[in-house]
Amino acid sequence: MSGVIRLPSSSEMSYPPEVLVWTGAKSQAAEPYNMPPGLLLNGQRLQLPALPRRRESVSVTPVAQATSALLKPGVWRRGAEPAQPGVGFHVTAETACPVGHFCPVGLGMALPCPVGTFSDRMFLSMSSECLPCPPGHFCAASGLSAPSGPCAPGYFCLSGVSSPTPTGRSGHGGPCPQGHFCPRGTSLPQPCRAGSYGSLLGQVSCFPCPAGYYCPENITSYSGYPCPAGFYCPRGTKHAAQFPCPRGYYNPDPLTHSLDSCLPCPPGHYCGQENLTKPSGPCDAGWYCVSAAWNARPFDLDNYTSTNCLCPATATGGKCPAGSYCPEGSPEPIPCTPGSFCATSGLPTPTGPCQAGYFCIGGSESPAPVDEVTGGPCPPGSYCPVASHKPTPCPVGTFSSLPEQTTSSTCRSCPSGFYCKEAGLQAPSGWCPAGYYCDSSTGPVQDFSLYPCPRGYYCPVGTTKAMYHSCPVGTYGPRKGLTSITECQLCPAGKFCSLAGISAPTGKVQTALGLNMVSKGLEAYPDRTSSLQESVLQGTGAKQDLPASTPQMGLGASAAPQDTTVLKALQSQPRAHLELGLQKEPEAQRDAGSALLDNSVLGASCQPGRHLAT
Repeated sequence: MSGVIRLPSSSEMSYPPEVLVWTGAKSQAAEPYNMPPGLLLNGQRLQLPALPRRRESVSVTPVAQATSALLKPGVWRRGAEPAQPGVGFHVTAETACPVGHFCPVGLGMALPCPVGTFSDRMFLSMSSECLPCPPGHFCAASGLSAPSGPCAPGYFCLSGVSSPTPTGRSGHGGPCPQGHFCPRGTSLPQPCRAGSYGSLLGQVSCFPCPAGYYCPENITSYSGYPCPAGFYCPRGTKHAAQFPCPRGYYNPDPLTHSLDSCLPCPPGHYCGQENLTKPSGPCDAGWYCVSAAWNARPFDLDNYTSTNCLCPATATGGKCPAGSYCPEGSPEPIPCTPGSFCATSGLPTPTGPCQAGYFCIGGSESPAPVDEVTGGPCPPGSYCPVASHKPTPCPVGTFSSLPEQTTSSTCRSCPSGFYCKEAGLQAPSGWCPAGYYCDSSTGPVQDFSLYPCPRGYYCPVGTTKAMYHSCPVGTYGPRKGLTSITECQLCPAGKFCSLAGISAPTGKVQTALGLNMVSKGLEAYPDRTSSLQESVLQGTGAKQDLPASTPQMGLGASAAPQDTTVLKALQSQPRAHLELGLQKEPEAQRDAGSALLDNSVLGASCQPGRHLAT
């Protein structure tokens, strides 16, 4: 009778579990179970370690000879329940080699796949058929049907690794090297990507490249890769030329880290390409570059209209407008210089000088502006030669009543009888006031107060000469600045005033002679008889007799010379031309005193220029 022995499980013995041996034929004799067991495999006895004693006794039937065939590869036989109690076991079926194991040919037992391998298939017959633990995983035990898990972060695991944190000594993995990173389950170290670096062993991820530097792939330090001038490098920059300064900007410094580090092209210059370390050059003549210009002839402010506003703020420049000019390198339009005009746009210099008779304040588009903003025609009281930036006032002592005058010679001198106290007059300041004279024969009068009427004379309004109005014969002017003939004083009693224009009486006279002369005067001017008589009497006192030797005064009847006429009618003031623009001249002055004395006052006696007959 055929039979089998079912050996204890792995919890009861130290050798591989459930090794079944097929005995084949009926045994000749029975052996106690507690004896060293002997199993027959293909007719040969297999020596195994002694089994521990069990409570029950199991008998097996030794086999005299084996007659069965070998087990199939990858197959083993499991014992079933005994057919009859106490008789033994018999083979019931063949079973496939389980996953995680292999079953050598004829061994009749399943062996576990070794550490570092696994098997997810059945029917393995050799250990070489167990799969090495795949890269990125580890297989920490034997008999595995799947890897134990992924490789630990910061490590890499090659094929067949048995630990999640390999040391690297076995050549199957190890800590992540510098310049690389190893996330969980890494099979091969991954080089740090561009824009990062790895300076440490066992890095799970690489450090981002700091601002101001760039980091190529697989580097352990960023210090050797400073950002070059003309570029900027924010955090994580991958290569040197990744972030160039744009057109219109430049960057002279290395190690910069943001777009703000790029400087706008300075006013008057342009930056025509990327990654510049200095401006490309000055703006072209006839154009202006405000800031950040990327063209030598910018055009985004071609509609520029006012030098007071460069709008919008992002504008870079434009063509110089009319009324201004732009030399090379201009930061903004320059208003046409005072005294010149700029007729067209795009001018590098002004077109030419302002026209004579006009003035150009600045920014003028015309040689003869009329807008009063950039210029205008020369006003009265001034003159404007060529290239005038403002009207030139007529000099002090002159005036001009006409516009658009071109030279100072067109300014007229202040006429006699008038004064011109300041520059730029359109007409004389006024008539010469009473008590003063304004004589322009020696030069125009600016300050009439310097010319008071002299003693012996009086000066009504508009007097042209110092000695034009003399106090008449029989009177005198003791002080300066007399304004009318009424201020001339009568010759006092006892004295005579034989000349016109004197500041004091001519001399003393005898009483009889004086009274005789006074009486003659009173006959001519009965309205002043009492005043004259009183004046004489108060001045002389009692009548005096003339000495015997005093010659008789022969009063000649001949007239005085023409230039010594005692009184004559006041001449009318000379009238100025209408174009002077003066106020109406004062009426010819003649007061009651002007008729005080005339050629008939004294008849033929005591007339100026004549002597008393002996």
